[in-house]
Amino acid sequence: MTKGRDYYIYMFIDEQMAFASVFKNLLVVLLLYIFVAASVFAFRRRSNAQLLKIQMMQEEACKQKLLQEAQRADMANNAKTEFLQRMSHDIRTPINGIRGMIEVADYYKDDLKKQDECRRKIWDASGYLLELINEVLDMSKLESEEIVLENKDFDINRLLHEIREVIEKQVYERGISLSEKEYNLKYRYLNGSPVHLKRILMNIISNAVKYNKEKGEILLSYYETQVDNRHILFEFQCKDTGVGMSKEFQNHIFEPFTQETGGARSVYGGTGLGMPITKKLIEKMGGTIKFE
Repeated sequence: MTKGRDYYIYMFIDEQMAFASVFKNLLVVLLLYIFVAASVFAFRRRSNAQLLKIQMMQEEACKQKLLQEAQRADMANNAKTEFLQRMSHDIRTPINGIRGMIEVADYYKDDLKKQDECRRKIWDASGYLLELINEVLDMSKLESEEIVLENKDFDINRLLHEIREVIEKQVYERGISLSEKEYNLKYRYLNGSPVHLKRILMNIISNAVKYNKEKGEILLSYYETQVDNRHILFEFQCKDTGVGMSKEFQNHIFEPFTQETGGARSVYGGTGLGMPITKKLIEKMGGTIKFE
C-alpha cells in the first residue's frame, strides 16, 4: 500500500504466489535443524566417549599405581620382616661373643695374652653391635625427617684427608691400592654439613673396600662442576675392582634392608642399610647419586 496526497494505491498478489516457497523453506530449515542437532549429538557422544576413555585410563593408571605401591609395601614389609629375623641373629651373635669372651677372660685371669685377645674380640663385637644399632636408628630418623643438616664452616680438603686416614688402615690390611684424582679444587673453605658429607663418603668408600677383591684397586675423584655466588656443586666418583653384583640386584641397591644374597651377607657382614642411608642423606642435601 502506498499513500498519495488524496488517494491510496493497493497492490494484490495471488495467495499461491505469495506462499509458493514456504513449504520448501520449512523443509530446508527442518533438514538444517536435524543436521545441526545430529552434529551436536555426535560431538557430545564423541566427547563423552573420549572423557569416558580418559577416565578409564586414569582409573587404570591409578589402579596400576596402587598395585605397585601395594607390591612395594609388601616387598618392604617382607624385607623388614626378613631383616628383623636376620638382625635378631646379628644382635645375639656379638652379645653371645661378648659374654663368651668374658667367661674366657674370667677363666684365664692370670694369662695377660689371653686377656688382651679377649678384650680385642669384645671391642670388635661391641663395635659391630653399635654400628648395627646406629644404622637402624639413622634409617628410622631419615624416614621420619628427624635428621637436621648442619650449617658449619669446614675445609673440604681436610675432611677428605681425615676420611683417607680412617680408610687407609682397612685398605692396607686387604692389600688394596687407594688413589685419588683431584681436579684442583678452587674453593676449600665451605659452609655446609660436614658430618653428613663425611658419612656419605665413608659409606661409599667402605663398601668399595669391603666388597673389593684382594689386592684390588679403588679410585676416588672429586671436582667442582658448577659455581655461583652462593653454592658449589661437587661431583664425587668412586671406582673399584669389586666382586660385582647381578643385573637384577643393581635395581635394588638403594632399597632399605636389601642385600644380594645371604651368602654374601654372611661373608661381608653389614645390615643392607648403608646405601639407602647414603641416598637419603644425599637427597636431603639437594644432590643425586647413581650407580653403574
